[in-house]
Amino acid sequence: MRAILLACALLAGCSDTVAPNGTTSSGGGGGIATSGPTSASVSTGTGSGGEAEWTTVPWWPGPCGFEYAKKPEFGFPALKWVDCFAKEPGCQRLDKNWPHDSPSGLASPAVQRESVGAYEIAIAASFPDFEKRTVFFDAEGAPRAVYRSLPNAECLGVQPGLADDGHWTGQQELENPSKFVFQPDGLPASSATVIETDSLSSYQRSRKQLFAIKRTGGSAIEIYDRVSGQLFVSPATLVGAQIPHLVDDAAFFLGLAAFNEPEAWVWSRARGAFEKLIDNPPNHVIDINSDGETLVWLEAPPKQSRGDWPAGTLFTSPYTTLAANVVATPRRAMAKIPAGAPSAMGSGHYAVYSADTNLMYIVRTSDAYQWTLPVPVDEWDAPLNDVTYIDDEYLFYKTGSNVYRQRLDALGPGEPPP
Repeated sequence: MRAILLACALLAGCSDTVAPNGTTSSGGGGGIATSGPTSASVSTGTGSGGEAEWTTVPWWPGPCGFEYAKKPEFGFPALKWVDCFAKEPGCQRLDKNWPHDSPSGLASPAVQRESVGAYEIAIAASFPDFEKRTVFFDAEGAPRAVYRSLPNAECLGVQPGLADDGHWTGQQELENPSKFVFQPDGLPASSATVIETDSLSSYQRSRKQLFAIKRTGGSAIEIYDRVSGQLFVSPATLVGAQIPHLVDDAAFFLGLAAFNEPEAWVWSRARGAFEKLIDNPPNHVIDINSDGETLVWLEAPPKQSRGDWPAGTLFTSPYTTLAANVVATPRRAMAKIPAGAPSAMGSGHYAVYSADTNLMYIVRTSDAYQWTLPVPVDEWDAPLNDVTYIDDEYLFYKTGSNVYRQRLDALGPGEPPP
């Protein structure tokens, strides 16, 4: 466990400044930008200043430039959804209304419901000439905070995250410590909390008070808890670990004590430790998730050294972070699902992707009804690579070319368990 650094304490005073979320602040308050420009008015230059008033963040000393827009409405166009190419009922995709020169160039988004039908969303997008921008949109689609990293082959980005009182961002560099950062709403950039870790990470996930990283190489995960201000590292006895699924006070993930032997593990704030949660030999847990009220996991028989995992079974239990309190209830048979497949859970709904069938499976935990959803076909025929978020209204997911959302009430009556 390592203590955090407060960037403000490293500066010679924290004077009034414009916060990264587009507010003028001397320690609190301020209005949020409520409208965004068209793509034609977005600042695309790589120099400081400009219409967006690009300003270097105070917590990043490395040579990889990382800036925020004092005027976020000029740093990125407003969020816009359009119908999917095949006009599937309830299916929408992001309108790529920003300068881009490739079919991909999007990291996995972050999604948070603000009210019925209204969602805050964060994306990281590539611009021409290898510039990256990270954007946090309010529930009306206006960019409320925009960051950009300038082209540099030694730099790595950080997947954005959302919280009720701020957002997660950061920057990584091959030769310097990583900076994973929580920026409070309405406060200046100098008030950001910086997680003290030297680790490089290809995958990050955050939710409200928690921030998790999977170290490059997959040997361990780290979880930072804003409540305690501590950083926790998974035990060395695990030879591998998947990026966790987070709820308000816990993180659930697959840990591997040996090759092809995944188990369900948990980190909880209450115990401040990593512990095995579910292990049911000879079966193996190949996915674990939760919405804070119910645990959901997939169990499959052992696999051969090569090839796919056999088809398994979906189990549920009332929510718990203690192995002794897990009440395993089989709910329905499932298709072949790879261990650690993209999945999400929220508001009593679980979604998981099967590469074997190229379908997403959505299960309502109250009655185990299931819906199937094919991956939309676009001009790039891009595969799915992330199931981001689900609740009782929408499913959000990402392919290699775009971010999509699907209304659940447009999927039909569903199928009861056999």
